[in-house]
Amino acid sequence: MPPLPSTISTVPGQRDLSDLIYLFIKTTPRSLTFSSACAVAIEGLILGIILVQTTKYLSAFWRTDPLWSVSGIVLGAATLFAQLGMNLWQTYRLIDRAATDLLAIIIGDIRCNMTVLVFVGILNFVAAGFFGRRAWLLSKKKIWLAFPLVIGIFSSLGLSLGVAIKGYMLPSLATNPSAENLMEYDSWRKTDNRLIVVWAAIALVQDILVCALIMGSGFVTIMLLKEKDGFQKTETSLLRLLLKLTYETMAGPVVLNIVNVVVVALQGATFAGYSRIVTWILGPVYFSSILQSLNYRKDVQRVLHVTPTPRSRSTSKGTKRSTLQRVDSPSMSIPLTPTGLGRHTRDDSNITAVGNVKRSSETSAAAAETRRERTVSAGGGSTLSTDIVLNGEKR
Repeated sequence: MPPLPSTISTVPGQRDLSDLIYLFIKTTPRSLTFSSACAVAIEGLILGIILVQTTKYLSAFWRTDPLWSVSGIVLGAATLFAQLGMNLWQTYRLIDRAATDLLAIIIGDIRCNMTVLVFVGILNFVAAGFFGRRAWLLSKKKIWLAFPLVIGIFSSLGLSLGVAIKGYMLPSLATNPSAENLMEYDSWRKTDNRLIVVWAAIALVQDILVCALIMGSGFVTIMLLKEKDGFQKTETSLLRLLLKLTYETMAGPVVLNIVNVVVVALQGATFAGYSRIVTWILGPVYFSSILQSLNYRKDVQRVLHVTPTPRSRSTSKGTKRSTLQRVDSPSMSIPLTPTGLGRHTRDDSNITAVGNVKRSSETSAAAAETRRERTVSAGGGSTLSTDIVLNGEKR
């Protein structure tokens, strides 16, 4: 006598449930493990670059930059190395159990990926705010540009945090998951996919806007400066640095976000294939772009023969902001005061006092005339001054 329909087991075995999950995320145990291993390898390479950049930054600016800036860089680097440790742990678990017991590790893996998404959202917020403010200053503080920047920055952060919080609330599938648990997981996966597509699109548009504003304003400024007479080798080196700074700021995140949008549009935000690789390395790329911009100040100081003043010696308006002192440089006269290039033509006594040039009376007169002829004046057409490059912001 065959068993009654009510007595037939309707709950599939653990192996069948694992196969169902793989069907949901459109991958296989081998593909999932391989993508995780590749993501960790690429992430490790980028963090090696970040370690070098962080060391360079601290060795050059830890005495002169504000304490909050130095602390933020150290905290950011430590957070990314903690993320690498967490991703290594995820990869180890996938190698060990992805093919045999996916249900025991799938929710933990999702929660780790949600933590990575939080890191990415925060670093995107910081990088977009850092470069967005610079772009806004370069645009002469146009209010109509501030609104899309602010909306994009906060929308991107809010979406990343919202997706992460919903992922943390998923029930465990490790022991005899019910049909409701599986349906909740599938519902979350579909919602998560839509939200991450929207988040990736907003982040891409925001990064392109910031990058375009910086490159456009920087290009206009460079063209204005190159039209001036008297530019020699030192000034040309400075222009090359400014040009590199304009296109290297957000170029990396923009390219990676384009890849991210394509991947999530074609494969979905499953964190099981290429989307896992892109998500894991997106935060380090944002952080590296910030460090790259900060470290360029050292090259600019070298070109301009500038000596940074330690925080303890700075007395500017009672704050702890670092100041920059110009050393003897008879071949240069680009001013370093924070009021822009178009306002720096000064009389001979002021220039001599800053330069502290000790020459004979005949040499001083000739040098003063040379400096006066070669003082850079942007004619009010651009607000990009060297203090933006040296301090990371225009005060």
